[in-house]
Amino acid sequence: MAAQSSDKFANTLFDLITGHRVTAVIYVAAQLGICDLLAEGRKSATELARLTDTHERALAQGVGPCRGRHAESRMGPADRISPQRKN
Repeated sequence: MAAQSSDKFANTLFDLITGHRVTAVIYVAAQLGICDLLAEGRKSATELARLTDTHERALAQGVGPCRGRHAESRMGPADRISPQRKN
């Protein structure tokens, strides 16, 4: 993915063009019951894949954006997934 510009218009346009991805991630997480599973506590991608009967790497890549909309790093299988809490 290309780095975002410091130009406010360019950033807004980028968000509009790629916004459907956020909706898709939320839809998949809802269909798999990820939020319900995370309500029970933190889980690794491996645990979530087992509990949802999904492919671990695909789940990690698909649900990874839930960790933060503009997260820089990719999530690996050993990473922990937890709901974000607002301070």
